[in-house]
Amino acid sequence: MTDGSRGRTGGDGDRPMTRRGLLGALAAAGAGGLAGCLDGGQRSVAAPSGRAAGTFARRYDVGVDGTRSRVTVEIGEDAYAAARERERSFSRAVGVARDSATLGRITAQLSRRYDTRAARVAAAQAFAAGITYARDVSSTGRDEYVRYPVETLVEDAGDCEDLAVVLAGLLTHLGIRTGLVVPRGHCAVLAARADLPASVLADDPLTVSLDGVEYVYVEAVERHPPGEWARDYGEQALLAAYRGRWYPLEVGALAEEFVAAVEEGHLRAAVQFVE
Repeated sequence: MTDGSRGRTGGDGDRPMTRRGLLGALAAAGAGGLAGCLDGGQRSVAAPSGRAAGTFARRYDVGVDGTRSRVTVEIGEDAYAAARERERSFSRAVGVARDSATLGRITAQLSRRYDTRAARVAAAQAFAAGITYARDVSSTGRDEYVRYPVETLVEDAGDCEDLAVVLAGLLTHLGIRTGLVVPRGHCAVLAARADLPASVLADDPLTVSLDGVEYVYVEAVERHPPGEWARDYGEQALLAAYRGRWYPLEVGALAEEFVAAVEEGHLRAAVQFVE
């Protein structure tokens, strides 16, 4: 951590919090708006269109530095159906995104169109932010529904954690170490500072240190310089980070969320986030 009050540290040196406590805290965060990080996005998702010969096709316009490129995404109907049948799990969705051949093909297209690392990072951010934001309760009828990347792409819809999972996967395929971070009522990406071009970073970027590695906060719902919050969201307490395992970041805030979860009966809402 190098940015004073703008940095957060997580890891084994923090005051321990039990798995049950973390579950409760994240449950409260989810019930309070983790699935609806920015107010609005009341879009209902209809059956995906564009299906032909067992394939869904989506086209996204990506703008970087005044230039626009079209990215084509094709996903097999069987792959989409398999994703729909998967058990809902935040950690599994993150792992699937990391290894996703579909996201790999998207980054390959972006890499052919943009020849600098800075432009490719910006293009990945623009791609993720171009996906239609939709709250889970509006798009699925559920208070919380973690989408796998192919679901988000085929449906052209997702909330903050769905878009963060997609962006983390894209950045991973660009060779950037990534994680996820959960502020109160939100979800965003962490990207290793050493893997990002200095030219793309915000002034005085918000960072998180996990196991001695400094990560920069990256929004997925809107395109901002890495290290800067979404303008309509504002700074909130960073509750926890995920990179292969959960890291409590602000134990006091987590404890408050845990108490709220118990009082409001939402303890089961975040099982898919911590399993």
